[in-house]
Amino acid sequence: KKKDIEESIIDILMLISSELLMDLNLFYIHLVIFLQYIFIEFYNKNISYYYIKQREIYRY
Repeated sequence: KKKDIEESIIDILMLISSELLMDLNLFYIHLVIFLQYIFIEFYNKNISYYYIKQREIYRY
């Protein structure tokens, strides 16, 4: 009987930990996507800024 209780507790712990791992994975995936988005936005802004600067230089 005691053995059964221990096993069921272990099962529950395993379940909880796997759920947590799933949540963490989702969290990290979203974080990476978000960071990529920010990086791309930033990169595009810098590129367009650079082109505008170049045009101004060429105009004069």
